[in-house]
Amino acid sequence: MGAAPGDDLLDGTRALEGADWEAARCAFERVLEGTEVPDAREGLGLAQWFLGKVQAGIAARARAFEGYIRAERCDDAAPIAVWVSHQHLVGGRASAARGWLARAERALEGIGGCAGHGGVAVERARHAANVIGDHLAEWTRDGYRGHRTLPAEGTANVITPRATIAAWRAGYPVQIDAGAHC
Repeated sequence: MGAAPGDDLLDGTRALEGADWEAARCAFERVLEGTEVPDAREGLGLAQWFLGKVQAGIAARARAFEGYIRAERCDDAAPIAVWVSHQHLVGGRASAARGWLARAERALEGIGGCAGHGGVAVERARHAANVIGDHLAEWTRDGYRGHRTLPAEGTANVITPRATIAAWRAGYPVQIDAGAHC
């Protein structure tokens, strides 16, 4: 007789904590043979991701998000959506990343005090930094390299100290216009 699903869920969690990705994958798959359990789907996604099956890991965690939403577990759903969003962002799929971030925000609508709000805020900042990076690339392409200042009009509200440092490290002789208005 096999182990109870709760035992396999615990075994999978312990395997993840011990960085035994294959054992974790097997344990979570055993749980999912009988029923859809968002916690097991989430763990399976992490195990697959660490095993180098990135797309399968993202897909599994996306399914976990849906399960958490059905169970009205916003504290669990929002961080998963943020994680999926971030995976799409680093994978160069900005549109999918924005869509997943919007899902995270919808999961939190009208719910105060949910831990997921902080993760959403951090990921929103990452998206903004990505947009700033796109602007810097555009400035390079359009011939701004070599100018003493970055164009201030329309950019004063998006140039952050982090982006300014990144531009400087990339070889831009950065000096923000003194007349820029925020």
